[in-house]
Amino acid sequence: MRLGCVILDERSLTPAAADGVIRTMLAEDVERIEFLFRPRMLRIYTREFMRTMLGGGIELAVPTYVDMARPPFCT
Repeated sequence: MRLGCVILDERSLTPAAADGVIRTMLAEDVERIEFLFRPRMLRIYTREFMRTMLGGGIELAVPTYVDMARPPFCT
């Protein structure tokens, strides 16, 4: 099964952008990875984003995935 969408630090990426980011991202920069919706959605959080979030500057969004949309809609 292929991923329908990739979310990086609460921003949706196009497939091309996601491929480039994932290939060049250093493992030590990644704090958390979530596969959601059987795994059609990939959410990646960087260490910097998590520090900001834990400091009270950001709240995580409730994950949403709509497969019937083309391309799939996700947040």
